Amino acid sequence: MEFSPSREKQTQYEKMLSKNIYSVAKYDSNNDGFLNQHDQKELLISEYDGSNLMSVMNDIRGYKVVDNDIVLIYSGSELDTSYFIFNVKTGALQKLDTAW
Repeated sequence: MEFSPSREKQTQYEKMLSKNIYSVAKYDSNNDGFLNQHDQKELLISEYDGSNLMSVMNDIRGYKVVDNDIVLIYSGSELDTSYFIFNVKTGALQKLDTAW
């Protein structure tokens, strides 16, 4: 499980989040007998105190906090990856158009 806690102060190296973000493997999706970083994950958010836990997206490969309250989410296979922008503050999720 990955966890991105909210920050009270912003530094030049970190972005601020208004909520906590969790990347959680809930089942052994690759059937290797282990629940680990190689399994599909679900992205969840909650308030600072853990209340109001909500699912943002299932079956993600990963995410990156790219700006204050803005998260880039990627899902799919390495050959067919989809990208999404998630606004933590508003809850808006938008698929990015990566077609050439």
